[in-house]
Amino acid sequence: MQRISVVVASRNDDHGENLLWRTQVYIDMLYQQMRRWGIDVELILVEWNPVPDAPFLHNVLRWPQTDTHWQGRVFVIHDYIHQEIVGDTGLDFFQWYAKNVGIRRASYEWILCSNPDAILSDELMAQVSKATERGMYSTHRRDLGTSFVPYHLPRERILKFCADNVVRENNCALFNVLTDGCGDFMLAPKRDWIQGRGYPEFKTWSIHLDSLALLQMIYIGGLRQVVLDGGVFHIAHEGSWTTSCSYYGHSYPQYKLSEVVQLCTRMHDEGIPVYENPPNWGLIDHVEIEAIIK
Repeated sequence: MQRISVVVASRNDDHGENLLWRTQVYIDMLYQQMRRWGIDVELILVEWNPVPDAPFLHNVLRWPQTDTHWQGRVFVIHDYIHQEIVGDTGLDFFQWYAKNVGIRRASYEWILCSNPDAILSDELMAQVSKATERGMYSTHRRDLGTSFVPYHLPRERILKFCADNVVRENNCALFNVLTDGCGDFMLAPKRDWIQGRGYPEFKTWSIHLDSLALLQMIYIGGLRQVVLDGGVFHIAHEGSWTTSCSYYGHSYPQYKLSEVVQLCTRMHDEGIPVYENPPNWGLIDHVEIEAIIK
């Protein structure tokens, strides 16, 4: 039986609106699919810099009951830890720092890094259940034209609803590597995530950093990309591709696509890594990070 640690990161800030709804759909669908395809899942939610005077995200979600095939784990990165990192960036949330926290603490042999507004297709999960060869497994992201997904329906009807509401499929690539939407699905053996030291821990907005990690694990880490069929369905929300995004007009530090291409060109042509996280990446030295079993 396949055993996978699924890592997602979030906070209860209603990012893009209806965040709780989208996250609940994600958890419910993941639970149903792991049952359907015989996958043992450890779902790791990293709650970064909880919002003051708001409930913890993990406390307002409904979690399936823990058993031998399913477990939920929560790691809370409190504000004082965030303040050690944030500097003058103005950012409240570091997605890749957060996912690295989950990667460093994952228990299973495979790690899937994903986002709590993506629904994995049955076709994709069927292939995931059979993945055994070393590699970086990716898939296409299919954007929905709606922010509403009726999570109370049976799995098959939810997936049909998603398939009927796809308005765009991401196909962009860099150096023949599928990168568009890769932050929603990156599956690889734990040993390769650890060897590559996870995602870049840059003090910037998250855009394009998932592409850097993907390409570095392929070109420097020696992984072969395996593109799986079926894809993930990405639920539309404010700040996603379907609507105006205030982040783009903000002064947050961020990498432009042209800068990412330059970095990846050097990595591709010269074999020079574009980042190397310190040995304590993933905040592994912060023993005071709060751990919760659901």
